[in-house]
Amino acid sequence: DSDSDSGLSSTVTAKYGVLICTGASPKDPSKDMNIPGITSIDYITYENAFTLKKVPKYMTVVGGGPIGVELAQAYARLGSKVTVIAQSLLPREEPEAGEMLQRVFEKEGITVIN
Repeated sequence: DSDSDSGLSSTVTAKYGVLICTGASPKDPSKDMNIPGITSIDYITYENAFTLKKVPKYMTVVGGGPIGVELAQAYARLGSKVTVIAQSLLPREEPEAGEMLQRVFEKEGITVIN
């Protein structure tokens, strides 16, 4: 996938699932995002994240905004091994807020990939 604003691109591979958190309204990653292989996995958005019948063993959250970090921490505290993939956490806030949250996440066992 690519970030049209910065021209950056990255490849994400997830074996057990992906939670897409990229903005105020959920995007259908199979239609709105260029994520190869997304149609071959079960993905969820923040709208249905808490309708799961059981807590997944692993979860990958794509996006570091308020909703993404909230869901990452919630699922980690429920027992999922969570990885967040984002250029930064809370990118619209003061940089120190995202940096502090990243340190908290590391202490809580949440992996953050920037």
